[in-house]
Amino acid sequence: MPLLSCKKLSALNHYRIQLGKIRKYFLSTSLCLNDREKGKGKPAGKKYADTINLPQMPYALSVYKPDGRCNERESYIQKIADFDGLYKWQRHNNKAPQFTIHDGPPYANGQPHVGHALNKIIKDVINRYKVLRGHQVHFVPGWDCHGLPIETKARSANDFSLTDIQVRKQADKFSRETLATQRDEFKTWGVMADWDNPYITSDRHFVAKELDIFQQLYNKGLIYQDYMPVYWSPSSRTALAEAELEYNNNHKSLSVYVKLSCTHLPHSLKVHLREERPVYLVIWTTTPWTLPANQAVCFSPGLQYCLVKWEKTGDHLIVARDLIDNLSTKLSHALDIVATFTGETLADVKYTHPTSGDEQRPLLPASHVTADVGTGLVHTAPAHGHDDFKVALQHDLSKECIIDEHGLYMSSAGKYFAGKNVFEEGNSLVLKMLGERVIHSEDYIHKYPYDWRSKQPVMIRASSQWFINTKSLVQPAISALEEVTVLPGVYKTPLCETISHRPYWCISRQRAWGVPIPVFYDQYERAYVNSVLTDHVKKLMIEQGPDCWWEADMDTLLPDHIKSEAGLDKSLTYRRGKDILDIWFDSGITWAAVLDSAPADLYIEGVDQIRGWFQSSLLTSVALTGQSPYKCLMMHGFTVDENNQKMSKSLGNVVAPSDVIYGSKTEQKGYGIDVLRWWAASKYSVTNVDIGPAIIKQCNEKLLLLRKRMRFILGNLYDFHSVDILQYEELLPQDQYFLHQLHQYAAKITLLYDRYEMSSVLNELEMFMTKFSSIYSTLSKDRLYCFPVTSRERRSAQTTLHHTLEVILRSFAPILPFFAEDCYMHRYGNQLNLHSESSTTPSIFRSGWFKEIPCWSNTELADKFEFVYSLADKIRCLLENTPTDAFEYIFVTSSENDAYKILMELQEDCGDEELSSHTPLCEVMQCASVRVCLAHDINLSELEYTHHTESLEHGVTVYVRETSCYRCERCRRYTATSATEPCEMCLLNMADTWAG
Repeated sequence: MPLLSCKKLSALNHYRIQLGKIRKYFLSTSLCLNDREKGKGKPAGKKYADTINLPQMPYALSVYKPDGRCNERESYIQKIADFDGLYKWQRHNNKAPQFTIHDGPPYANGQPHVGHALNKIIKDVINRYKVLRGHQVHFVPGWDCHGLPIETKARSANDFSLTDIQVRKQADKFSRETLATQRDEFKTWGVMADWDNPYITSDRHFVAKELDIFQQLYNKGLIYQDYMPVYWSPSSRTALAEAELEYNNNHKSLSVYVKLSCTHLPHSLKVHLREERPVYLVIWTTTPWTLPANQAVCFSPGLQYCLVKWEKTGDHLIVARDLIDNLSTKLSHALDIVATFTGETLADVKYTHPTSGDEQRPLLPASHVTADVGTGLVHTAPAHGHDDFKVALQHDLSKECIIDEHGLYMSSAGKYFAGKNVFEEGNSLVLKMLGERVIHSEDYIHKYPYDWRSKQPVMIRASSQWFINTKSLVQPAISALEEVTVLPGVYKTPLCETISHRPYWCISRQRAWGVPIPVFYDQYERAYVNSVLTDHVKKLMIEQGPDCWWEADMDTLLPDHIKSEAGLDKSLTYRRGKDILDIWFDSGITWAAVLDSAPADLYIEGVDQIRGWFQSSLLTSVALTGQSPYKCLMMHGFTVDENNQKMSKSLGNVVAPSDVIYGSKTEQKGYGIDVLRWWAASKYSVTNVDIGPAIIKQCNEKLLLLRKRMRFILGNLYDFHSVDILQYEELLPQDQYFLHQLHQYAAKITLLYDRYEMSSVLNELEMFMTKFSSIYSTLSKDRLYCFPVTSRERRSAQTTLHHTLEVILRSFAPILPFFAEDCYMHRYGNQLNLHSESSTTPSIFRSGWFKEIPCWSNTELADKFEFVYSLADKIRCLLENTPTDAFEYIFVTSSENDAYKILMELQEDCGDEELSSHTPLCEVMQCASVRVCLAHDINLSELEYTHHTESLEHGVTVYVRETSCYRCERCRRYTATSATEPCEMCLLNMADTWAG
């Protein structure tokens, strides 16, 4: 039978009298077993429950309650832990350097969605981590309250007959109501921020700041007014910047090949004509509606062109040599080459305008003409193409636009076209007019820009707009980016490329809801912008609000004394400008309104902001300060459903954050706020971020598992206080080894948070807690439950649990603040009581980060335990995963080698001839008892072993046999000498408790 260690035997003699009394008591109570059928006495499994240190579980395992009290409970935690006061507290009490995330402003145009949740929660996780590390976090929430989406919703409730000021009143009311809704829900998610002082782009002080920045950029010569082609949205009736476009890869255009009659040919071409047949230029376009605006046809001087004879009609056509075969295929007829010549020959050719018929137009050289597609001859309409416009500037062509802001032909296009919608009727009207001059047409599927809000196609249309000269900012901006960390790093190149390919930024919009451009025009349409005028307008807006630009009379906006001070001619008549600033300019200067002089530590937004906020913020900051407004850029992907489909009400796959928290019609169960936060942190990625019922259920299951494991820790610390903490040297070796693992975990978690890798934090948390549950909690249960309350063995385990709690709790607190505060309250404050108004408890976020104790890192000890655990694994394989608790292990070595010394060290002071059931080695092996001996000290023939191995490692052989002991009804281990009373260790422990 297994023997107790020497220490325990000596203790047993000390309690000899008590043990005798205890034995008599348990012998008498054992009679109750025979009366179990009669309902007398306790069942065997519960007979000793009163003598065991059962954990006192602090909270329900599940956070969900059908009556909704899950949410009531979270609301209570939010209140009692003072979530609302944390921001101010850390600003006054934390002493580490300030850490700033600049909040990209969401549009105040709708209900909060999971995209908001992903973004705000990721920011909050980082901020809360920084608070725990002692930093002063600077996080001012903001909202973009201007722009077409809000203006559209303001108009949708009425009609388009509203005046500009009526639209502004409606839009302001709508945006502020929406802002309040979003703010309240963001706060519900536990987001810590300076909620009392948000920045709002429609606020009068913000608008004044924006006008000031506009003037500074104008004074630097970076803002100018010009007439040039810009992206124009007929559906929104305004100019658009590149960042406001989205591209439809399956747009269908009408592709046409048109022949234009040549009216003048150089002699070098005429000599090749053997008969009097017409000669035509062949052009190709996917925008036939622009042909009425044609001013020239462009060619490439470096290309070879051919005069070919069309077999079908006998006509002579001019086309690039490399594209003859392509055109022949389109026409389904052969094209015979008559002559070949260089592009320069075409400089003397003239042709008839495609729709007016009586006007001659030139052929002009241009660098943008290639032989990649088409015919090598490019139709040029300066008002509808960027390259076309450059050609017009070089050759003094007309740049007149014949299409109005609604996308309708103006009278200058001719009676045939006037008033017709170019997208709806333009192509068919042009083709009808051209008739047989259209030699081929077909549908053409290609990538085409759309208005990102109306989802309708846009056009390129020349108009008078205000621009920022970004060309002069490209190199300074790219140089500034060299000092910026971009996460993931692969996105730095696309950001640089986007900036380098942007020669200008159109910042004017033809709408009502926005910040007005502070410009005045005289009766000759000359523009006036200067600091005196802008300062006066700023002052009016601070006093009266931004609406004064639309409401005030001209005497107020431009009084005589301001005219004089600004150097304006008082004899002229002036009017205010009608354009507003691009909303990307609004958001792009928020750094100036929110940040201190130093750049923000971090910007976090969706990857699409490479074309938007990241770029606009960088350009304005570089222009005014010469530096980037951010030190680090961090990007995330877009939310999609579980099938990677974009969320849409029509598809019924929209998941709202409130559905996750409170439940929905389709998914009745509400999982609480921490499940939403777990999803956001675990799914953080630059690719698509999926969400749906199955994913949320999985997140909930993982959180439940964590709650279960934290319950074990907290439940076993109910009687453990700071005075009970043992020094590291007093801990049992198996507990020291676990602290080594805890130290490694703590270091890794800190590193992952520093790298903003929240999903990896959760992965490490899950792996560590799995190891904790499967190994350490299993090993320590006997000491926690069955040893005397104040025994070294139990206090050693409790000390280890205490340290584990301190580390684990803080490692998930930034992600799961509600659960973390709940645990912290139960450990250090009053029990959570929803019905007690006087209950107060501390907050974990005011307690600092965990302390990494250097002595916990013990590689020498770790090597020993890893060797022992490898032996245990091999024995389990030997037993074919049969439960090991009913077996005795005898480890045999041939000499007192390193393996022997390690095993004996974990046997404490037991002799090599003893079987022991309560040593660290036995605890690790999870068997009934263990003996370590040398080969010459044991008679193998007397062992009666059932299994054995050859040399495992370092010359260790193990012999395994079933124990002859009974299962103790108290500790559930196979250590009892009788089936009717507890084992000797339990008797000793109960005697110790009884004596105390």
